[in-house]
Amino acid sequence: MATIEKHGKSYRYKIGYQDKQGNNKRYVKGGFSTKTEARHAAEEMEIQMRHGSSLDKQDVTINDYYKKWVEVYKKPNVGYSSMNRFNNIAEVIDNYFPDTKITDISKMDYQTFMNDYQKTRSTVTCKKTNSIIRSCIQDAIDDQIIYSDFTRKVTINGAPSKKRAVKFLSIDNFKKLIDYADKNKSYSAITYYLILTGAYTGLRFEEIGGLTWDNVNFEKKELYVKNIYGRIL
Repeated sequence: MATIEKHGKSYRYKIGYQDKQGNNKRYVKGGFSTKTEARHAAEEMEIQMRHGSSLDKQDVTINDYYKKWVEVYKKPNVGYSSMNRFNNIAEVIDNYFPDTKITDISKMDYQTFMNDYQKTRSTVTCKKTNSIIRSCIQDAIDDQIIYSDFTRKVTINGAPSKKRAVKFLSIDNFKKLIDYADKNKSYSAITYYLILTGAYTGLRFEEIGGLTWDNVNFEKKELYVKNIYGRIL
């Protein structure tokens, strides 16, 4: 049974519970403007507890959960460039929601965040960022930490995307690059070997970075792409 009390100029509720080890603990949440508001919040929390929610999870911050989510679900399955994107989003979350409990973020809070974020990012970038955060939040719902998706129906109107010029080497410059890399390659300048490998095979940077000697068949003059830099295929 929750206890409602006044705390300063606002109200808070306290709920006693036992953790998984059988230890008696107390969960406290405040900041409610009225006693009725605090009681309704406490009743909702008690309903969630009856449906299996653990109060031990209520204090987890959004950034701690996001980083753990990336470590468990993404890092084993994505490449180097994708991990950079996930890590960059972690910094964005940490800057905008420092030490913020995931349970304390409302739909309005998230829309306000996205409004600020999209001032300096393109619509494409905003949509990708929101998609990744939404996927994380949906797993937080499955973990019964929160019970509604505050990323749902978020409005995204980022800055217009800049048109990218098509960048490629002419045949003459491509030949010059190969000649230069071939003349300057050495074990102390391995970058030139990477350039030559990419030029002759068409492999991506992550694929070249994942090559090991056992991926090379010298007799058949073949390469086997079994790894991508940062993960195994």
